Amino acid sequence: MFCSNCGEKIEDSSSFCKNCGAKITNNDKTERVQLKCKECGGVMTADSSNKTLHCPYCGSSEVIVYGDAVEVERIRNDTYKEMEYKKWEREDEKERKAEKKKADEAYRKSGFGVVAIIGAIICGIIAMGEFSQLRYSSRLLIDAIISALQTILFVSSVLFRKGVIKSPTQSLPTILTLVGLILIIPFVVFAY
Repeated sequence: MFCSNCGEKIEDSSSFCKNCGAKITNNDKTERVQLKCKECGGVMTADSSNKTLHCPYCGSSEVIVYGDAVEVERIRNDTYKEMEYKKWEREDEKERKAEKKKADEAYRKSGFGVVAIIGAIICGIIAMGEFSQLRYSSRLLIDAIISALQTILFVSSVLFRKGVIKSPTQSLPTILTLVGLILIIPFVVFAY
């Protein structure tokens, strides 16, 4: 069936038109036919009980012949709409990819990405070394914990930025890197 307000094809069980939002009444439940006018190319819509279509644009009339031509026109209209939706989806996807690429490039240019990767490597090595030395000195426990926390922050920053883990905000990777860098202060204080 078709919406009586905009002519959009709608599901039989629908209460509202997905295109214009109009409420579907019992009058809309009849099968509607849409054909292009042979004179001007305008779209003519009528319910299936009518035997004649009248073009609202040029005033010409056309007898409805139910059969292959009507079905072909229905399929053509549905296919065109589906192609338009897919085109919009592709454009939206392109825009999302462009925004992500732009954000990634800004992150790389800021230097936080490089700092996070280098910080993760250095802090990971330090944490492993300090955890292996714990049996010789309990003082290294705080240093080992701080180094492990920094490693987690730097690695999380990289994973959020690369999209491996979904980030609630775009600034979260930068914040994690900054917190990891700030934790150098207690690390240095407890180390000496």
